[in-house]
Parts: sequence; structure tokens; C-alpha cells
Amino acid sequence: MYEVLGQLGLYGMFIIGVQAAIFDRESFASATWNGQVGGYLTGYTFCLFIFYSLAPILFRLASAAFFNISLLTANFWGVIIGVNVFKYSVHWMYPIAFVCIMMGQGIYYLGRQVLGESRKPWLGANQEKGVSGIGTARRKISAAAAANAADGGTGIDDGVRSGNDNSV
Repeated sequence: MYEVLGQLGLYGMFIIGVQAAIFDRESFASATWNGQVGGYLTGYTFCLFIFYSLAPILFRLASAAFFNISLLTANFWGVIIGVNVFKYSVHWMYPIAFVCIMMGQGIYYLGRQVLGESRKPWLGANQEKGVSGIGTARRKISAAAAANAADGGTGIDDGVRSGNDNSV
């Protein structure tokens, strides 16, 4: 799945580059190109690189719904910077909306099952017996079993622990 997303981004970059060369030719020619603009573009590119590099990890650990709810808070952080740096004034409902979104994030997080977001629908049944990797159901169960054993419990059943442990 991640290879498909990577290929989509690679081909999309070429398509967008061609579109920009066709439609924004005059804007590129009339733009001021200096070290400051280069620094802004480099910083922006670095931020996007970090964002798109960490997004698949978040998808592995959580879900697209959690990701989308988290993105709703990005506007509010931008507003906070705008108010403090650029002296913007905001509507009185902004803080209320932010609190509602954060409550929704908390409710979504607290309402998860024992395995949380680690059970992936596309892996099918009995995925707890599969590979132990970042964000997988098997790793979640192994961690719970280790914590249970440390507390004096019996651990996890042999059906889940059978096979090779491919911990990362």
C-alpha cells in the first residue's frame, strides 16, 4: 500500500510540475528570486517532507479518521500564531470550536477497543498471529502480555505466541 502511495506522489509531482510550467509561466518569470525566497521554499519543502513522511506512520498506528480529526486542529494552531504574531482578531466561537474538536479527539481515542487501531481490516482474521511490527495487532498483544506477566499474570495464550517473533 505504501509503495502505491509513493508512486502516486512521484507521478503527481511530474504532472503538477508540467501544469505549473504551462499555466504559471509568467508568475515564475516575474517572481523575485533571492536567498530569502529560497529559504522560505526550502523551509516549506522540509515541512512538507516531514509531514508526508510521518503521515504513513500515523496511518499505521492510528487510522485515517484520527488523522483527519487531527488535521482539523491545524487551522487553530495557525490562528493562534496569527493572533500572537500578526495581531489578527478572531470570532469568539473559535476557542469553543477548538475545545469541541479536542473533546472529539479525546472521545475518539478513549472509545477504542483493546487492540485500538492496530487491527487492520485488510489483513483479515487472526492477524494477531502475524508479523510483529510497528502498529500491528501482534505487537500490541505481545506488549499487553509482557505487562500482564510483569504484574504476575499468566501472559498470553500459546495460540497467539506460536511461530517466530519478528519484532522490530
